Amino acid sequence: MSSSTLRIVLTVVISIGILLVWNHFFGSKTKAPQQGKAPVRKTAKAPGTSSKVAPKPKIGAEAGTGSGAVKGDTVGPVTLDREGKQTTLIWKAGKAKVTFTDRQGALRHVVLANDRYKELRAGKLQQIDLVQTVAGKGPWPLEAAFPDSDFVVPKNARYKLVKRTRDSLVYEWSSSKVRIRKSYKLDDKRPVMRLSVEVQNLSKNMLDARLKMKLFAQQDPASSQPGMTNPYPKLPTGLCYVNGKLERRSSGAIAGTQSSCSAAGCGMGSGPVNKVGQVNWIASDDRYFITALVPKDAGAQRRCELSLLASNPHIVEVALTFKQTKLKVGESKTHEFLVFLGAKELEKLDTILGGDKKSLELSKSIEFGWFAVICRPMLWLLKQFYRVVGNWGIAIILLTLVVKLLTFYWTHKSMKSMRNMQRLKPKMDLLKEKFGDDKARLNQEMMNLYKVHKVNPLGGCLPMVIQMPIWFALYRTLGNAQELYRSPFFGWISDLTAPDPYYILPIAMGLSMFAQQAITPQPMEGTQAKIMKYFMPGMFTFMMLWLPAGLTLYIFVNTLLTMVHQWQMNRSDPLPSKEEAQQEAQARSGSGGGSGALHNTPTTKARAEGGTSSSKASSISSARGGRGARKRRRKKKPTSSS
Repeated sequence: MSSSTLRIVLTVVISIGILLVWNHFFGSKTKAPQQGKAPVRKTAKAPGTSSKVAPKPKIGAEAGTGSGAVKGDTVGPVTLDREGKQTTLIWKAGKAKVTFTDRQGALRHVVLANDRYKELRAGKLQQIDLVQTVAGKGPWPLEAAFPDSDFVVPKNARYKLVKRTRDSLVYEWSSSKVRIRKSYKLDDKRPVMRLSVEVQNLSKNMLDARLKMKLFAQQDPASSQPGMTNPYPKLPTGLCYVNGKLERRSSGAIAGTQSSCSAAGCGMGSGPVNKVGQVNWIASDDRYFITALVPKDAGAQRRCELSLLASNPHIVEVALTFKQTKLKVGESKTHEFLVFLGAKELEKLDTILGGDKKSLELSKSIEFGWFAVICRPMLWLLKQFYRVVGNWGIAIILLTLVVKLLTFYWTHKSMKSMRNMQRLKPKMDLLKEKFGDDKARLNQEMMNLYKVHKVNPLGGCLPMVIQMPIWFALYRTLGNAQELYRSPFFGWISDLTAPDPYYILPIAMGLSMFAQQAITPQPMEGTQAKIMKYFMPGMFTFMMLWLPAGLTLYIFVNTLLTMVHQWQMNRSDPLPSKEEAQQEAQARSGSGGGSGALHNTPTTKARAEGGTSSSKASSISSARGGRGARKRRRKKKPTSSS
């Protein structure tokens, strides 16, 4: 490996380290937006939206009293001291306990029952709750607001539970002008809930009504900060799939205090979102889990908004606003939805809701970033292995074997290139002695030497260049694939998505890399050889101390396989000793009297056939004779002993 090749290798390794460390420690670090300084939303004109500014309604208007016919967003005093009446349903298909509240007739808790779905809260490992809101204060997912309407539903509206069965609930709120009915039905086969919102005109006049459904993604500043033992920090985001494109925002991204490319996923934009177009769905996302609201006529024209909640800058409000509807006296308008609540399993997201398999593109909520083209087939292959062996750690080992087999040709070619470089080292040393003062001539002679012997000086970089996308893709997969969430390996490794708590695997990986460097031919000496032998394993060991154990396991197994490959090559094609290589190089150099003899070009061969051919032949034959004598002595030993 030449010095230029070494520089390229070091550049690649350092780049990997910088990207991983920056992404790990700084990419998703969010500075809390200041209270009262949330970005001001500029409202685009939605289909059917009047350009006139609606007057601000009076406090208490339409709070079930029938007074104050005004248009505007939902208003009214917010009650913060009560949780409200709660009703809980046990959902077998969704494997969850779902709790509803009479406040806005919305969700209060969705606690997943799977033992693997746990997180650390208040110092304790607790079951995951998909509803992350401030206790007693809301806001509540699946709130229904009515902006630009001829009636107002107060923010603290208490809906009445009018019907309850084993798997369904019906809430109602009414005034002298309107009745709003929210009906929930849990699916008995899928983790899907059906929701319908019916608005009925009870007045004696025609009413304008516009529905706005809301979800919320709350970020806890204390738990969202990345740390040495937290490679995938919790970072809730709001999602909107509009016009065939996914919009993703965290509270920090909206406020402009967070990098758009972070541990949550590259591709996150900045600033609020306010778009009108074909909206398939909106969602609150929590890396491995999602609450998605899908309208029945997905893809129709409506407005999608991602903004900060005015009362809490750590909460992203995700809103879906429909066209304005004119209701005649006694007329009703019903909006129907499917609500997906649960883990983001890649194979199920596009089909769980039924209908056209991938028309909704719900799987786009899994953020694999730039490496999705590798992550998806990699995850599919891991799942096939898991179905057979039942352990994700062993599945990663099998994945390493498959990748090694697929890249065997290029790896073997690279190793041969390294060995050929080692064979050329004596000739390279002679060229350095002769042209050491003329860098341009030395480089030219070196390139001629590589060309004649068909050696690629950059060939040693090939295995690392091939593996780089695999490393990054596996890192992204571990951080976003629900299937690997809190998946154990064995012994002390209880979570492959977290760092090794005792650093055993990173240290073992570092030692294996050191051993690999020791048995790999190094066509360099001095400082360069020490850098390859000590710096590279040390740097990788340091990085892996804080990265997922699953990634460390992959690199460790890959290093062991590379060592076996290198050992077999060393055994089948041994390199000449240093003295023999120098004798051969000096013989060829002396035969031509110049640098051209080192290249074995046709011209140098003609020269070599001249007067100096005998000395060259004697030198080579003496070297071969020495090797032959040693072999004969080894053969005679058993005879003499007998």
